[in-house]
Amino acid sequence: MATVRGRLQKNPWLIAGLVCTALLFVGLVLFAMQVLGFMRDIKAGKEDPFAKDTFKASVTRLLAQMPVDDIDLGRIAGTGKDPRLGSPNPKIRIVEFLDFQCPYSAEAAPIVRAFLAKHPDDVELVVRDFPLDSLHPDALRAAIAARCVFRYGDADRYWMYHDMLFRHQDALDAESLRTYAEAVGADTEAFDACMAGRVTEVEVRTSMADGLAAGVRGAPTLFVNTVRLPGAPTLEVLEEMIRQLKGV
Repeated sequence: MATVRGRLQKNPWLIAGLVCTALLFVGLVLFAMQVLGFMRDIKAGKEDPFAKDTFKASVTRLLAQMPVDDIDLGRIAGTGKDPRLGSPNPKIRIVEFLDFQCPYSAEAAPIVRAFLAKHPDDVELVVRDFPLDSLHPDALRAAIAARCVFRYGDADRYWMYHDMLFRHQDALDAESLRTYAEAVGADTEAFDACMAGRVTEVEVRTSMADGLAAGVRGAPTLFVNTVRLPGAPTLEVLEEMIRQLKGV
């Protein structure tokens, strides 16, 4: 014992090392206890206020960092000939640039529609096309076909067709596109003529040019009022965005 005490007295660095080791051990124990506590809270269904505050702060930063005031918002929203859904007098307008062969666009579609269903009086969705044909060889043809259904049918048939294309992303060949048009009750004679003449290709390419001018580089990209939101959003992000944009 005397020998150990003597060694400690002669070597203060050894004392400091032992103290640091003890503090580290205590810190690890406290951290483990905190983690176990969080796990118990999660299993019990308790809300983490720190996570909620962090989430709100993240959305606030998103709203502050991604405005697009320097571009023509009217151009983003199209000419009025683009498919629309939701409120005719919206407080929040979502313009979605999508690619029918993109899995992330397919992921975003039901989330955006669920958001619209929760806010039918406040939100409008406008669909613009942004087929990435270098990655998705059938995307341009699918966009042209969807526009043909929209042009020669009614809005309900377009949205049925829109959903069908996302459900069948592995089969967007010309024959399948016609089969889907027939399935939703579109005028197949008008559809065939539209596809043969590529009548709606100009609309699709105009949409692509508008997207590029607005800084769109991939699909999906959403514009929530003046905020550019690349990628598939979560419903929680959209809910927090509308809450902050409405100031409630």
